[in-house]
Amino acid sequence: MNGGRRSVRCCSLQENVVECLELVAPRARFGPLSFCLALPEWICVSGPSGVGKSSLLFVLAGLRKPIGGRVRCLGYDVAALGPISSRRFRRQSVHLVPQSLHLCSQLDVFQNALLAQHLQGERSPTACRGLLLRLGLQNRLDFFPSQLSGGERQRVCVARGLTTDVPLLLLDEPTSNLDGNWVSVFVDLFREAKQAGRSLIVVSNDPRLTASADRVISLNVA
Repeated sequence: MNGGRRSVRCCSLQENVVECLELVAPRARFGPLSFCLALPEWICVSGPSGVGKSSLLFVLAGLRKPIGGRVRCLGYDVAALGPISSRRFRRQSVHLVPQSLHLCSQLDVFQNALLAQHLQGERSPTACRGLLLRLGLQNRLDFFPSQLSGGERQRVCVARGLTTDVPLLLLDEPTSNLDGNWVSVFVDLFREAKQAGRSLIVVSNDPRLTASADRVISLNVA
C-alpha cells in the first residue's frame, strides 16, 4: 500500500497502544526490547545517559526507523508509514515532547500552547488557558520564548501536549528544568491524563515520576 495514502486510525480500548517486539533502535545501546503499552497506562523509561531512551521515543513517534524488530503503534506498523502518513500519524495520534523544547519564536506562550490543537484542526482556548494558569504561567501568556526561562519553556511544551486529544503522549525528561513543586504538579497532570483515557511513555530517572508510574522499563547497555 502506498504510504502516502494510508489512513491512520486510533486504537480501540481492546488494543495495546504500543507493541514492541525485539526492537533495535538507531543510535541506541540497549539490546532488543520487547514490551506492550495498554490504554490507558503510564510507563516510565529509565536508564543511564546515552543508552538510547530518546531514540526509543523517536522511533515510537515515527521520526526514526528501527534497525531491527517490529513496532506497532495504535495498530499500525510505524516503520512502514510513508512521509505523508507519518506526519498525519503524529498530528492525530501521538504527541512527542522532546528535550530540545521546540517553541515557535514568533508566537507567544498562549499561541505556542494552542499550536498542536491548531494542527489537529481543533481549538479549546479556554481549557488551554486554564492549564497554563495551573502551570504558573498566568503572567507569561503574551511572552515570547526568548523571554522565558528553561523551566517556563518546559511547562509550555508539556502544556501543548496535554491540551491535545491524542491517545499517546511521549515525554522526554519533562522535569529536567523544574524544581520540586512543579514536578508534583506534573505528576498530578499525568495521572489526570491517564484517568481521561490516554497513555503516556515518560523518559525520566526522577524518582518522583518513576514512583508514580504504573511501571518502569529500565534500559541498560547491552
